[in-house]
Amino acid sequence: MQHANRPLTNGNLRGGGPGPLETLHRAVRRHWVFPVVLPVLLIAGTAAALYFVPRTYEANAQLRIDQRRSNLAVLDALQSISSGSEIETEMVVLRSRTMAESVVDTLSLRASLAAPRGEQRSRHFERLRAGPGAATGEWLIRPRADGIEVAPAKQPGELKRFGRGETLRFGGVEAVLTRDALEVDELRLEVEPYADAVRRFQRTLTVARPNREADVVRIEYTGTDSVVVRDVVNTVVQHFIRRRQHEQSTEAVNMVGFLNEQIDTLTFQLTTAEEALRDYSESSGIISMSAQADSWVTRLADLKARRDVADAERRALRAVVAGDGAATSGSYRNIVGFPSILTSPSGSELLRALNEAENVRAEMLQRYTPENEEVRLQSERIAELEDQLRGVAMSYLNGLNETVASLDNLLAGYSDELRQIPDQEIRLARLRRQADVLEEIHTLLQTRVKEAEIAAAVHDASVRVVDPAIVPARPIRPRPKLSLAFATVLGLGLGLAGAVLRDHADRTVRTREELQQTQPGLPILSVIPRARTARANGVSRVGVVEGESASAEAYRQLRTNLTFARPDMPQQVLVMTSPTPGDGKSMTSTNLAATLAQQGARCILIDADMRRGALHEAFDLPRDPGLSQVLARQTTLEQAVRTVELPERVARMDFLAGGVHPPNPAELLGSARLKELVQQCRERYDVVILDAPPLNLVTDASLMGTVSDGVLVVVRSGVTRGDALAFAMDQLEAVRAPVLGMILNDVNLKSEGYYGKYSGYYGREQRT
Repeated sequence: MQHANRPLTNGNLRGGGPGPLETLHRAVRRHWVFPVVLPVLLIAGTAAALYFVPRTYEANAQLRIDQRRSNLAVLDALQSISSGSEIETEMVVLRSRTMAESVVDTLSLRASLAAPRGEQRSRHFERLRAGPGAATGEWLIRPRADGIEVAPAKQPGELKRFGRGETLRFGGVEAVLTRDALEVDELRLEVEPYADAVRRFQRTLTVARPNREADVVRIEYTGTDSVVVRDVVNTVVQHFIRRRQHEQSTEAVNMVGFLNEQIDTLTFQLTTAEEALRDYSESSGIISMSAQADSWVTRLADLKARRDVADAERRALRAVVAGDGAATSGSYRNIVGFPSILTSPSGSELLRALNEAENVRAEMLQRYTPENEEVRLQSERIAELEDQLRGVAMSYLNGLNETVASLDNLLAGYSDELRQIPDQEIRLARLRRQADVLEEIHTLLQTRVKEAEIAAAVHDASVRVVDPAIVPARPIRPRPKLSLAFATVLGLGLGLAGAVLRDHADRTVRTREELQQTQPGLPILSVIPRARTARANGVSRVGVVEGESASAEAYRQLRTNLTFARPDMPQQVLVMTSPTPGDGKSMTSTNLAATLAQQGARCILIDADMRRGALHEAFDLPRDPGLSQVLARQTTLEQAVRTVELPERVARMDFLAGGVHPPNPAELLGSARLKELVQQCRERYDVVILDAPPLNLVTDASLMGTVSDGVLVVVRSGVTRGDALAFAMDQLEAVRAPVLGMILNDVNLKSEGYYGKYSGYYGREQRT
């Protein structure tokens, strides 16, 4: 016999690689428990969690924080470079521990209502105060007809009694109950440690800036009490605004005091500077430095012009005098022609007298000779007049020299004074600038004082509440619809994934195609659907399938296929075996024998499993005498065989039980007595069916296969592994046992869609 014996792997098991949808569909059919049970479990768990998880509420508020602007454009530009620095700073302040402690103290967030569960604290407490000094623990508050009892939860015997309407004081806690609280049986008030309350507040409070372009800060807080979360957010906003207002007011008051001190100091400095300017102006005689400088420059130019004129006249007169003195005639008539001498009275008179004297001498020379006494006296008269004229010229020349020298001295004095003007002007400008600066600063400080006084009196307008917090209408967590929908989707996803993984990890043979791919050299004689049979100790009992069902028809098909498996060689002795226990070989053997008997064949069913055979229980027959006694020659075949009446149809078949458990089953089967028994059965029966033990456990089936006409290997769908089947076929091939084919047993028609139509067909047939 030639057949392929190869281990069953996932690749050859699936044969050609089905597509993703086909793989998913097949996995869901086979392992429907995963996509059904997992969603149900997740939905049930989610529903339970939704019931026990406390409702969480969220309240939020929005603050507008305007950034402070400087009076200097440069500082504003620098501030714009670091956009949001001030708002980020205020956000850190909102999240600070100091802010958390103030809110925890104000709202007594250390105390929370543990029971009744899920109710608002304000509904039961009209006033509640649990400061930093309150004792940590849980307190039981029980309203009674005659008062109110308060006791620690850990020590319920230590009671404190209070009257109705009275303020409850216990463990550092002060509380006043509402009317609703008096109607409940018990209140549980839990006081957590102060540090834990502060950390929980900081962890729960969220401060964010939704838009970097807007100076708006969003404050959020979550908790199980809708009223408390609203109060927490609004309290944070109030404390922040109050703190900022206090800081601004304190800063403004301090600024007013500082500015007043600076104004007093500047007033003294300004008075000193003004007095120094006045003293310098008086000591230097300066009324107006620019006007005085202009006057000095004008006078200097006038003096210089006069000096230049006098010096030019002096040089001209000196030249005239020098020229007349060098003349041979000794006359000074050129001097008389000098404009300045000519315009002077003395010069004019001398020039007239000289002209008259010369005219007289000229008349005398017409009558007398030059040696004449009168002519000589007249010449002496002329000489005297010329000497006088020369003296006038020399006197005028000396006056010009003195005038030039005097003007030079005046010019030198004015030049010294002009050189002193820049130093005076610089000193005067310095004193005036110092006075002006002090006056400007003094005016600016007075303005700042007024602004600071106004800022201290008004509220801070740089922080405004855009949206205050309100009581949330519904919780943000849990969200039942979303949670259940998510649980459903997640359950389905996990279920499908589990089914696919389970199917991928499944190495068992399930369908006809998979079995054919495992052993392509052997025919599949029948596919037997799953039948509902009685179970004992968790294992299906062996029985004969009754009625017109898919299982009964499958056994008939097996009978038919056996008839035509080898037409040239009648199949009289058949060995029914399987790779592993529980594959359904005994059920198949029983029903095959019954089907053959119902067809009219003389048939005997032998329970060849002398170790654990249980076919006798299916027919309610004793175990012995049986096969073991026959092989041991303790009894005969005729004495051991029992006749079984089959139901529904009038038919019968013979049955040989396994007998007592022998100590050496393999030796009995390997003896010649087995061949003798098989030969006896051949002579008496048309068909002999040996229900052998599993191949992979013992060698009994292999030994029986050597004396049979054919071996039928039963494979159970979803139970028999491919590698186990390959090993069983190797055992049969080793002893050269004739293998007729394989039988796929216990196929689930609903999970394997390929066979589903037969289930519906036989279901309708039975109903009709």
